[in-house]
Amino acid sequence: MKSTKYILAGSVLVSAAASAPLFAFAAFSGFKEYLTDIDYMVHTLIYIAVAAAVLVFIWGLVKFIASAGNERSHESGRQLMIWGSIALFVIASVGGIIFFIQDNLGIYGDPIETPSFMSIAPSAGDTNA
Repeated sequence: MKSTKYILAGSVLVSAAASAPLFAFAAFSGFKEYLTDIDYMVHTLIYIAVAAAVLVFIWGLVKFIASAGNERSHESGRQLMIWGSIALFVIASVGGIIFFIQDNLGIYGDPIETPSFMSIAPSAGDTNA
């Protein structure tokens, strides 16, 4: 029970720390921009989770192949491959379920356009703007 409290407190702390730059230096300009930043962070975390699951699977495969004679390491590599596969399956399944629900309920939402950091402002003499 204590570990659940620590996990919850840690996730709240990480969320607060991750959103702190949004408020610093007057970077917060509205609720839509805040949601855009949260959306960007969630997508980044999804990519990191997929990469971690693939790395766990590959590490298990390498360990499985490299320990042909050692039964203990052989089993450890097998377990890593199983857990990496399960993680990839869960990530893909949750994404598929969310897409299925959105598609059936007609919830598409407006695409959130993120600001471009390399945009070029039109010059004062530009007549095409």
